[in-house]
Formats: sequence, C-alpha cells, structure tokens
Amino acid sequence: MPLNPHRTPTPAQEMMAGLRRLRFVSGQRFGKVRLSPRLDAGQQRAVAYWIDRYPEDFWTRIPQLRVAAAQRLDLVRGGLRILESRSEKAPPGIIRTQAASFIPQRYVVLSIALFRTRIELGRVLYHELGHFLWARLGNPNRARYRRLLAEEFRRGIRGELGYSAEWRKEKLLARAGPAGLRLESRAWRDYASESFCETGAYLLLGKERRKNHSEFTLSGRARNRRLREWAGIVFGGSVESIATVSAGRPPCAKASLLRQGYGGRAAGRRLTGISRRLRKT
Repeated sequence: MPLNPHRTPTPAQEMMAGLRRLRFVSGQRFGKVRLSPRLDAGQQRAVAYWIDRYPEDFWTRIPQLRVAAAQRLDLVRGGLRILESRSEKAPPGIIRTQAASFIPQRYVVLSIALFRTRIELGRVLYHELGHFLWARLGNPNRARYRRLLAEEFRRGIRGELGYSAEWRKEKLLARAGPAGLRLESRAWRDYASESFCETGAYLLLGKERRKNHSEFTLSGRARNRRLREWAGIVFGGSVESIATVSAGRPPCAKASLLRQGYGGRAAGRRLTGISRRLRKT
C-alpha cells in the first residue's frame, strides 16, 4: 500500500518501505539462501562461508530466504529504520542493531558493519536464521523451551548468550521478578524467541566461537543445561546424539545430516568439546 504523501508514515510503514527498497529478484544462490546482488564478492563469500557450515538438517525446516544488507539499522519505537546511505544522520539517542529478520517476507537484513568481523557475522547470521527455525518448531517444542527458561527464572539464574536476549530478561525481572512472571505476555514470548536464537547461534558456531565474548554471561552450569535442552528440542533427541555424531557413528538420519552439514569427521572434532561438557552436567 503506497504511503500518503500528506501524512507522516508510522514507524511500521517506514520499516516496510525500507525493506521494499532492499528487495531483489535475482542474485547468487547458496542452497536455500539467495544473496542480494548489491553485496560485493567479498561480502558474498563471507555469508556463503557460514551458510555452508549450517547443518543440512536445519534447511529442511527453513524456507527459501533472501539476505540483503543496509548501511545502518536503527531501532525506533514501534519499528526499525533501514538506512542505505552513510550520509543519512540518525537522531540523538537512536539504538543501532546488527540485523533484522522479516519472517513473512522471508528476508534477513544485515548491517554492513558486520562484515568487518567474520565470526560476529556468523553469530548474528545464525541468530537470524534461528528465528525462521523457531517459527516452524511447533507449539510443543516452543513450550518445552519456555519451560526451561521459566525454571531458570525460578532459580534466579541471570545472564544470557547474547545481548538481545539478556536485556529482555533483565527487563522482565525488573518488572515483576521471578514470582510475578507472566508466561503468556508478549514480552515473555519475545524473550523466549531471542533466547532460543542466541543459544542456537552459540552452539552452532562450534570451534569458531569466541571464548571470551562479552555477551556470553550465562553461567557455565546453566549454559550446559541450556545447550543440552536446545539440542534435545532441535535435534529430536538427547545430547548423546551429538556425542555419537562426534564419534562418527550417526544413530539416525537426522544425526547423519547434521554430521554432513558440519563437514563429515571434522564435525566430530568441532562438537566433541561441547558433548563432553554437556555430559558432565
């Protein structure tokens, strides 16, 4: 629907107008992901590297997607401003974000600044892909993950595996505390989604993960429990499935696909450390 030139567009209208400017039809394709032709060759290679590492089993649950990039993504009340020009100035107090997912439109938009840091690009890209996985996870599995988070709240566990989840968690705690948590609220559902995506990105980075990342604030014991549950939900089994994959003995087709997605036996070396730590808890 075109914007009325005589009316100030709402933040949501501005956001969708910004996405329309980035949309494209043709572009380099890697599996289920098509890259914007506006990305240069180096940027396309950087995204393709992380797409190639993404487990094949996950692609069966994720639709065809398009990945574009913008000079800047600014969070505003009620929406997101997508800026394509470096010369566009942001009002004071604007918060910048690294990426955004548009689930119905099947688009991921990345900030150009992400391409300066290879591993951070991978972490954020995996987070955004996680939103499409979460949307297709099914109500029982989403409820299972939310129960895990509710238990963390009851136990007073602080910290997260990414800032987008942590600030939402702290806001929930500040509003109501563990005892007054409203499990059906929009804020709670948003937090659960972000937490799921941050946890998945943490796990899937494997050996590439930065050990001392400032956003990894969840305690070691809680982190291991979270990863074990995430693996159980997403891989359709327990963390022992990951351990078996690490040893090169896939117990089922899903695990076999996971192993292939990580590059055969190299997957075992990347996942062995995770499996050992999880089995100890």
